[in-house]
Amino acid sequence: MDFRVDLAIVERLPKGCRFGLTLHNLSEKSHANWQLHFVFERFITPDSLSQGNLAQVGTFCSLNIEGTPLYANNHVYVEFCIATAPFKSLHDALKKPTSILTA
Repeated sequence: MDFRVDLAIVERLPKGCRFGLTLHNLSEKSHANWQLHFVFERFITPDSLSQGNLAQVGTFCSLNIEGTPLYANNHVYVEFCIATAPFKSLHDALKKPTSILTA
């Protein structure tokens, strides 16, 4: 599947940062059930997600938004917070957002 992941700072908080993650499906195929797996070197506050569920073990993250299909040539957007300092360089961004599992 062809996809792109964008991560943007939405708001700098006194003790952390709020991010917006957009997953773009660049293919001609829709996916009803999917999960995005990525590496993120910051702890994501689980109850801060605007939608879906996140499992994080160390730096490995699995994002699942049940009931939200990833339609062809469309996108899914989710916001979340971290309780640590915002990014200081590109090195802090998402790493290896290369795995999308579909059912």
